[in-house]
Amino acid sequence: MCKPGEGSADQADENIPGLDSKKVQAFFGKLRLPYVWAERALTKIMFKDPGDTAHMRLLLYVWFVVVPFHVYLHYVYQWGYDLKTVGMMIALSTVNYGPSFATAKAFFGLIHLEGHAAWRGGLMKRPFWFLERSAEWMWTPIQGALPEGPRTFHVCMHHKYFNNLDDLTCTLFYDRASKKDFFLKFMPRMYVLRTLGFGMLYHFYLKKSWKNFKRQVVAMVWVYAQVALAALLQPTWLPVIHMLAMQLVYTMFYFVNEWGMHAFIDPLESNNPFLEKNTTILPDTNYQSEAYHLSHHAKNTSYAAKDKYKEQKFYEVEVNTDKNRRQYNCFSGMVYLDLFKKLMKADFDSLAEHLVLSKNVEMSHKEKVELLKRRTRKFDYRSYTQEFLESRGFYGPLMHVE
Repeated sequence: MCKPGEGSADQADENIPGLDSKKVQAFFGKLRLPYVWAERALTKIMFKDPGDTAHMRLLLYVWFVVVPFHVYLHYVYQWGYDLKTVGMMIALSTVNYGPSFATAKAFFGLIHLEGHAAWRGGLMKRPFWFLERSAEWMWTPIQGALPEGPRTFHVCMHHKYFNNLDDLTCTLFYDRASKKDFFLKFMPRMYVLRTLGFGMLYHFYLKKSWKNFKRQVVAMVWVYAQVALAALLQPTWLPVIHMLAMQLVYTMFYFVNEWGMHAFIDPLESNNPFLEKNTTILPDTNYQSEAYHLSHHAKNTSYAAKDKYKEQKFYEVEVNTDKNRRQYNCFSGMVYLDLFKKLMKADFDSLAEHLVLSKNVEMSHKEKVELLKRRTRKFDYRSYTQEFLESRGFYGPLMHVE
């Protein structure tokens, strides 16, 4: 596992990938070194954690590359039905997503961290409070998402109700091994309720959470005002269509992972608490992955690199030394995208091979397959009483945050 600080500034001095010439490597290395020094200095000045260099780098990229390009392309450059415009669209997508979605993954990791850190005093020092969550407000509209999603929707709904029947992103209504349920039922619902923001407004209205309701109104006005401005300034509707396409990409990108993270649950298992049996754990050695998903939900951890050892201790104590013979949804040798692909193929044999048995639990391959099939079935909550559902955590908050 990477130690705090590793995987950020310490890796910046390495050779630039993709360049074979040693002379070119040396030339760019000399140019890059002063930038790395400045990056580290800014991190120490602005961030509470001096090891957050990777986040500083991403913020600089947002402020000085992504946002200026977005402003120029959508509000200055005139879109037309020509190859130049197509090239501009490809360029913007490259700036947004990066190779193999690497930039987008880093960005969503940052705003996820910012969203949780907002409830713990934030990431930045007091003089720079006005830059807190600036990436979220400046980049999410370009990515097709709404600001306030991480702090309000993600924490105050998904973490608070944690995929139970009060959570709009709940996967229990669907067969998690069904392509039809994911692409034709779950995804359209998430596009309207989550990506467009209308479900968030409805949820906070029902819960009378007026502070979060107002936050979402501001976020929606901010995004849709940008779309309207692009429509007014451009001679064609192509920029608007492009923004809507980005929303679809974001919805797919986000919920493919969420589907795998909360795919396995059996309401009739009485020995597993709701929180534990509804969480997928991937024991990965990369500290930036969702390796300790269980502890993240159980303790609302921030996912900062410096918190990873604390999360590891929770993982080791609560899972590996379990005396209650609970079988956790713990997999190895894959990432969430792999998990999603196997679910869409209903490949339970392969999933069973990657399933990690908890301590004191013994299962044959056939028993593993049956367990996974049972935990991915659609949950017919109408078959149970309200008292039963509440006693098992299927209604009401599992974490208190407003």
